[in-house]
Amino acid sequence: MSMTDSKWIEVTLADAARLNPDVLQEGDLQPFAMKQDDRGRCVCLDADNRCSIYEDRPTICRTVQMGDSVCLTSLAAIV
Repeated sequence: MSMTDSKWIEVTLADAARLNPDVLQEGDLQPFAMKQDDRGRCVCLDADNRCSIYEDRPTICRTVQMGDSVCLTSLAAIV
């Protein structure tokens, strides 16, 4: 599964079990997804667009490579 399969950043059950429930919502393709703010940004991004849970980020976030199409699409949504 990729982030582009859904409008949400879906997370695995294993990820959901270790993440703070306050950052999760119901997913489309998976049971859980990362919450988004009113601009559609992940609630774990800080004011500088850096991941505030980087060490514990979900598996899907670990697979994104800086500069790939998923990264560029995500950046376009927050600029």
